[in-house]
Amino acid sequence: MNFRTFDLNLLKVLDALLREGSTVGAARRLGLSQSAVSAALNRLRQSIGDELLVRRGGRLEPTDFALGLADPLRKTLGELESLLEADAFEPATSDACIRISGPDYYSDMILPRLAEIVEAEAPNMRLQMFDLVPEDHFATLDRYEVDIILMPEGALPDWAMSRRIFNSAFGLLVRRGHPMLEEADGEPALSLDAFCKLGHILYSPSGELRSFTDDALDRLGLTRRVAMTLPKFSAIAHTVSRTDLIGTMPRTLAEELAKGLDLVVLSPPVDIGPHPMLMVWSKRSHENPAQKWVRDRIAELVRPLDAK
Repeated sequence: MNFRTFDLNLLKVLDALLREGSTVGAARRLGLSQSAVSAALNRLRQSIGDELLVRRGGRLEPTDFALGLADPLRKTLGELESLLEADAFEPATSDACIRISGPDYYSDMILPRLAEIVEAEAPNMRLQMFDLVPEDHFATLDRYEVDIILMPEGALPDWAMSRRIFNSAFGLLVRRGHPMLEEADGEPALSLDAFCKLGHILYSPSGELRSFTDDALDRLGLTRRVAMTLPKFSAIAHTVSRTDLIGTMPRTLAEELAKGLDLVVLSPPVDIGPHPMLMVWSKRSHENPAQKWVRDRIAELVRPLDAK
């Protein structure tokens, strides 16, 4: 390959193809036509002397040579992007694509307001929201598949950076008219005994059967019965509204979901306390101006959710 005559723009196309595994997906990511991406792939093959991606079923799979290029190429392109945009970043003209991973809590409570800000101040910027996959979320960050992770506080790899964005209080969702609801000072309440006896729906994308609620009960020598796990907070609310099961979730979201369903939001009868929530990103992206701008907007939006 003659590097002096090589079109470096083709490397962005190769990166998109390696990420997406299809010309359609790569075209969507780059804002190009599928035919333009296919033509670029042919030019890459001729310039590099390798097939790079071969069709297998409905996907394009990388050759061994292309697979070896994937991570170094992503790292190099990311560093170049940060270098070139550092002094010239303007939200109004940025066409950056920022990928955010987190529970549907953020999709419901944060993303609509973030979209309003982006539409007004950075109209060419694109946002992509992905479900948080607990067993793989740091790997997706390391592989450049996401730029920002929104998650509960926990151990981080040494190559990651974080910012505590708020402390999340929790609310207990119970359907109105539930036979075990009581009254305390004229308000609906659920006793600790009932809390332990009733079936719980646990938010758990990976199917785990424990959470920090169980840790709080352990300290009292008590247990609860987890009857179901669901990967979406919204699904928990809908299930609670149709059953005698109960569910605990971030209080702000519980209050929002309860508006459209016949639900009561209670304070849990066990002290599970506010739980710190983090925004996490890779050290390599710390100075990326577009990502910094989005991180700052998210931090501003979640500040009112903080429970001291």
